[in-house]
Amino acid sequence: MKKLSLIITACTLILTMGRAGTTTEGPVEFYKGSLLSAKEKARTEQKYYFIEFYADWCKPCQWMQENTFSNPKLAGYINDEYIALRVNIEDFDGHALKQKYNVE
Repeated sequence: MKKLSLIITACTLILTMGRAGTTTEGPVEFYKGSLLSAKEKARTEQKYYFIEFYADWCKPCQWMQENTFSNPKLAGYINDEYIALRVNIEDFDGHALKQKYNVE
């Protein structure tokens, strides 16, 4: 629960910060590919990468998708600065990444 609170707090802080020069609007554009290819794309584009771990049954994850990742200001910032990747922890590869990164 502490991790979820930290994520929500961080997103709230980002939403309250002004962002000059944001060019991308709309929802967060999550990269469709593997973590390895997302890391390579981030390196090539000189960006950071961002992983959102989720599960279909997770209510806080659904809330984040509907409210946070659809916020134009936050989405613009993430799209401009990060390669964003969604990982379903119930998928085979997602479960392995969940264990690797100690996601609870």
